[in-house]
Amino acid sequence: MVNNPTNFANLESVARSILSLMIRVKEQSYRYCRKLENWQWLSRSDVQQLQKERLEKILLHAYHYVPYYRKGLKSAGVIKNSDQVKLYHFENIPLLDKNKIHYHFDDLKSDDLASRKWYENAYGRSPCNVFIVLN
Repeated sequence: MVNNPTNFANLESVARSILSLMIRVKEQSYRYCRKLENWQWLSRSDVQQLQKERLEKILLHAYHYVPYYRKGLKSAGVIKNSDQVKLYHFENIPLLDKNKIHYHFDDLKSDDLASRKWYENAYGRSPCNVFIVLN
């Protein structure tokens, strides 16, 4: 079975895929590590500005791509005119709990989910009480 060229081609393909993934992970890890090394030396005000920019970016992404947050962020007054973030209304965003996640599961999926590489993680102690998260 090892001498079969078809099996060898499949093994070679799998090995290349794994190696490619390992290289990408290593490159991403290296980039994140360099960012963290640079960020540790930022002043307090620079760190706060960076946090503000990153929070605004993720809120805008959620508004533009996640139906649940499109409604919630607008009604909380956090997003104005689809591109302005008002962080002073951040505390008005309703908390997300297990029941809301279960009830609004489809609306919590990103519109661009099909174009992303994602996987399911299931959490729970019993088969009747499983919590599924798409990463």
